[in-house]
Amino acid sequence: MKTKKWKGFVCFLISVSAVLILSSCEEESTIMCTSDVGLESDDYQSAVVCYPCDMGEGLYPAVSLTGGFTNTKEQMQNQAEAFVAEGIIVIGATPKGNYTLDHTNFQKAHNAAYDKLKVLNADPDSVIYNKIDTDRMGQVGFSMGGGAVLLNAQSNPGDIKATVAICPFYPAATATSFNKVSNPVMIIAGTNDILAWPYTVFNMKESVLEGPHDRVVYANFEGMTHFEMYGDMNENMAKTIEYSVAFLKTQLDGDNSFETVLSGEVQAQHEAEGWFHTYELYGPNESNLSTKWYLDYMVLKAKEEGQ
Repeated sequence: MKTKKWKGFVCFLISVSAVLILSSCEEESTIMCTSDVGLESDDYQSAVVCYPCDMGEGLYPAVSLTGGFTNTKEQMQNQAEAFVAEGIIVIGATPKGNYTLDHTNFQKAHNAAYDKLKVLNADPDSVIYNKIDTDRMGQVGFSMGGGAVLLNAQSNPGDIKATVAICPFYPAATATSFNKVSNPVMIIAGTNDILAWPYTVFNMKESVLEGPHDRVVYANFEGMTHFEMYGDMNENMAKTIEYSVAFLKTQLDGDNSFETVLSGEVQAQHEAEGWFHTYELYGPNESNLSTKWYLDYMVLKAKEEGQ
């Protein structure tokens, strides 16, 4: 009898677990769908397209996404899910040679994935056929992937509409200029990052500002480490995701409702809560702008455009 009771109890647990797992899968599937069809390339190991399951009419912005040294596309899933939840199509890629310190591997992966989005957008058999606005595309990278997206913005001025570099790592950063970057850029650092040193990341930002830059956001998060930016969700990852989403929505989607995160009340609240060691906001060809100044600028710009 005892054996039968235990068997019954185990079966009950298995049944409950199965229901929970299926419920979880169904809940996730209503937000983000994925496809790896037609994504073969010589320039990355593997890739996956992440897109809103319920895509309505109209076109969507899109980004390529990679992690850094040793990272796979699966380790950047939290970022992908957050972007897709806000209507941004993502192609995540695992670069070839992701266990080397060769940035060209990460650049190639991003550029191949970026171009693949355009190919799929023109393919009638693709799940994202005619769903991407190819004039609203960007690149997001972490660590060596972050260094790669800055290098791509440097070598392809005008083609990439927004760049997010999360803890960008580049061994030759001190000897490399990014003064040809002309698209909007967000550069994220962490005070406790022992790989992408905050000072090095700061200098990358300064290099961008030396050129004919567009909007630049520089955020150095207090207490953040390098290893919190991939894998399981954590508090500091969530902070960087909030700002990455806000930047992409404003720059690629023209959604100024997210401006409050970058330069409004939400930003001021996060400043007061001690999120940042340094937070700097720059307009096109401008030096550091205060939050109030930028808000006044946005209000004036909206009035001029009749909004």
